[in-house]
Amino acid sequence: NFQWYEEDLIAAYGKSRFNTLTNLLSEIRDKPKTVRGAVVRGSAGHIMAKLLLEVNGIPQENLNLVTYNSGGLARAAVAGGVVDFIVISAEGTRGISEYIKPLAIVSERRNPDWDAPTINQALAPLNATTPVLPGSIRGFATTAKFKQDHPQRFARLVKGIQLALNDPELQALLDRSNIGRRWVGPEKAEQTMSTTFEYFKNYSYLLKIQ
Repeated sequence: NFQWYEEDLIAAYGKSRFNTLTNLLSEIRDKPKTVRGAVVRGSAGHIMAKLLLEVNGIPQENLNLVTYNSGGLARAAVAGGVVDFIVISAEGTRGISEYIKPLAIVSERRNPDWDAPTINQALAPLNATTPVLPGSIRGFATTAKFKQDHPQRFARLVKGIQLALNDPELQALLDRSNIGRRWVGPEKAEQTMSTTFEYFKNYSYLLKIQ
């Protein structure tokens, strides 16, 4: 089961001159190497930052992109004004919300927690659209061999997780901790994983651009 879906957020440093995604991308286009961005290396946000340049015909080398090995370091960079913007999980960014300006949510629908348009709404003034890459997804999994060799145990485990997520006490605990509790089941989770893998496979070439 995949129970916790985190959309990516595109946000600027709170005191920066950027108020819209259009402003940000226009300056990257017109003033090469002057805009600094932060992402977690190899993440969906990393690919998204590069995909934004590609769909708008902006050379990759125009952006001064800094890659970090952890979300905490990347968030500290934008909160402190070390970089101009960040593309990272929205949920984990709540703690620095007073230091940033949300520019867009990488989603098909608006997020009630952030005053920001969806990614393609934000791109509309540039007459551009982009695929909506899924952000971080968390859940439970076994090896394929376990499911194949022990189908009854697998079914029992699935039922146990489903029952746990339906428990009101656990639901309240997860809600207080801002942890997702969605039940989608094995089939939907596997489909989501396959779709996500295809996204990363199709756009992984962007991570190889120097």
